[in-house]
Amino acid sequence: SLNAVKFSMSGASATSASTGGVVNITTTGHTGAGFVVYSNRGNDAGGRLVSIWADNPAFNQSAFYCRYDGVANAAVIDNQGTGTSNVALTVTSTNAADTTLGISGTQTTRAVLKITHTGGSGTSGACITLQKDGTDTAAQGIFGDADASATGKWINLRLGGTEVFVVSAGGNVDAAGTITSGGTDVVLDDDVRLSDARTPTAHKASHAAGGSDALSALDIAALGLADTRASVLGRRWDFDTDPFDTNLGEFTVVQGTRPTVASGRVAAASTASHVVATAATSHPDVELTQKITPGVITAAAFIGFRMRLLDSSNSIYPAWGRTGSGAGVISIYTLIAGSLVLRATTALTFTSGTAYWLRARVVADTITCEWWTTHPDLGGSPSKSITYTLTSGTVIGAGVRGKAGLAWSVGQADDYSDDLTIRPLTGRVRRRQIQQFTASGSWTAPANALLDPDATWEVVGIGAGGVGASGPRLPSGTASSGGSGGASGSQLRVRGKVADMAATSGTVTIGAPGTPGAAVTTDGTNGNDGTAGTNTTITGVTGATLAARAGSPGVGGGTTSKTGGAAQPGSPVGMAGGNSSSGGNGNASLQVTASGAWDATPGGAGGGGGIPATPAFKTGGNGTYIGGAGVGGVGGATDGAAGTVFSTQVMPVGLGLSAGPGPGGGASSVLGVGGAGGSGATAGYGAGGGGGGASLNGSNSGAGGAAGASALAIAFEWTEAG
Repeated sequence: SLNAVKFSMSGASATSASTGGVVNITTTGHTGAGFVVYSNRGNDAGGRLVSIWADNPAFNQSAFYCRYDGVANAAVIDNQGTGTSNVALTVTSTNAADTTLGISGTQTTRAVLKITHTGGSGTSGACITLQKDGTDTAAQGIFGDADASATGKWINLRLGGTEVFVVSAGGNVDAAGTITSGGTDVVLDDDVRLSDARTPTAHKASHAAGGSDALSALDIAALGLADTRASVLGRRWDFDTDPFDTNLGEFTVVQGTRPTVASGRVAAASTASHVVATAATSHPDVELTQKITPGVITAAAFIGFRMRLLDSSNSIYPAWGRTGSGAGVISIYTLIAGSLVLRATTALTFTSGTAYWLRARVVADTITCEWWTTHPDLGGSPSKSITYTLTSGTVIGAGVRGKAGLAWSVGQADDYSDDLTIRPLTGRVRRRQIQQFTASGSWTAPANALLDPDATWEVVGIGAGGVGASGPRLPSGTASSGGSGGASGSQLRVRGKVADMAATSGTVTIGAPGTPGAAVTTDGTNGNDGTAGTNTTITGVTGATLAARAGSPGVGGGTTSKTGGAAQPGSPVGMAGGNSSSGGNGNASLQVTASGAWDATPGGAGGGGGIPATPAFKTGGNGTYIGGAGVGGVGGATDGAAGTVFSTQVMPVGLGLSAGPGPGGGASSVLGVGGAGGSGATAGYGAGGGGGGASLNGSNSGAGGAAGASALAIAFEWTEAG
């Protein structure tokens, strides 16, 4: 055996830290050392002085345990060796799942770990050295974490007792010296160079014509283009609320007579009408956009622009023209010395009652005319586009300043023209961006709009329509009413200055219509009410949440007359749903306004037809809508007819949104099923759903009609350098 003394025990020894163990040495009775291992062996030593080995992976106790209740140090390692491979303590671990060295303490005025460097002046020496070896180079060099309530400094470095570098609990850095990056000093917020009030170096030559940073007259006080009514270039007109024919100081008739525009509709003029904005300063390069909603007429007609207009005989003339039912062209003409010449054209098709956008621009000698199915400010590409290049040096060619405006032909009474924008492309330019939502999302103000103190914002929203209610199914001899119609959603119209907005971003929540009243399938049962929809809201533009309210739903038919869905407050308010009369026809939808005038708003829906005590079918009530009421269902010998809309033509209300037509209510039937209420989801947004017609026992009643969906748009307009 190579052991001088060997202890081996097969039984169980006590586990006590003071009395247990295979070998127990108790030194209470003397003052000397308890356990000493000494060696004076040289470099031929073949083993460690003390070796502890727990070889079983399941061993669950510490290999070495020291408890110390004294006043000296619990453990002292005094390394007096020499050499570069002679460290006082080496701790290694191959366990990748846990910490190699854990140190825990409860000190309040001292450190949990203190490292003192007491000797040497070499610049390569250090108190702490961190080195990452191996392939896992993603490991962090230093990592710290603290309770959220911690207030102590993360790092506090001192020199001679004075703090020179501090990282606070919140991550703020305070350095007494100079911070550099790549050898260059970092400028701090208290650097004196930031408050240097030196006189600028003379450089006006760089801003002169031909200079490296030339300024035009428009670059000086250029915001006046958007601020004054006399200087209208860069401004947008919403003909729903700002009919240009009343703004005599803004437009000048250059050919024909002034047409009338009301509620976005261009009325007939006795002759062709050409008007231009009377801006104090004309521009050589300009872009014009307007929304065009073609009507149902089939006669040839045009709506277009005049650009670089010098007088009634010289201008550029891009236009949309109708050539027949649903067919048309976009064209570019030039008018030089009174001679009108077609320069480019392309055919297109369109749907009556649908909004389109005509955009034209002239830059130097290049003219472009585009036809869009969505607003150009929303992005995307035009459905049709043509260009023409002017002959160099022509009287209306590159560099020539002229005025800009609109042009109509005779007899445009059935077409809508709206949202005109005249945008100069030289000097200061007026920009516009529309963010449109048919589903919930977030809006953000454009960065450049935040830089213009006169930038504006506008919000247009249409609430969801109220759904229709169903008619009853009651016995013969009982007077009954049909289901009443749902109200249209109210509108939200608000605008202001970007500088006054509560936030530069916010959320849009698009509400949804409720569920229409289902047809009654059980004898002797009243009709089912429609359920309420949810409001559409936007936050951030003001300090409050703004809402376009959903229309109120219809009430299920029964033995008494029923009131249609109530009109909700808004700007303008919605149209109330049509009532249903006990034993009578359904009533038409009505709009509630102080003046009695109709605004551009979604249509309310008509009520369903009832059945009198002496059975007879009754018609449903008409819906309401500018341009034609929804058609109520007509009673028949068998089933009642469903309500319909008079036309799918929509009413533009601004920012690319359109109000939908109100449908009629369903007719009652005494020999079959009741007619269903018309659907407000046929076209546009916000129309109510029609009420269902009544029926007698043995046949289902008419179901309530669906309602139009909701939408919201926010637009920004600002001026920036062109």
